[in-house]
Amino acid sequence: MEKQPPRDSSLPASAMPLSNTVPEGFPPCIYRIFNAKTGKQYVGSAKNLRQRVINHRKLLRNGGHHSAHMQRSFVKHGEGVFYVQAL
Repeated sequence: MEKQPPRDSSLPASAMPLSNTVPEGFPPCIYRIFNAKTGKQYVGSAKNLRQRVINHRKLLRNGGHHSAHMQRSFVKHGEGVFYVQAL
């Protein structure tokens, strides 16, 4: 597992590192995945947030994410700067 950098105090308290597994039990929601370094974000919706984040992470790690912008940012900046937050 990739070591996480120290948590930036400017991050929202509810933001979780993308590399962590989202806990079970989140209700259907709108969420965002954001790059804490650039501030850019991807917004989506999910019935099962945990499974959706696992899928995003798998696609990004394998270089096949449907968002070319997020994929390039993931390659350039690394997984450690990406966070997920239920909105």
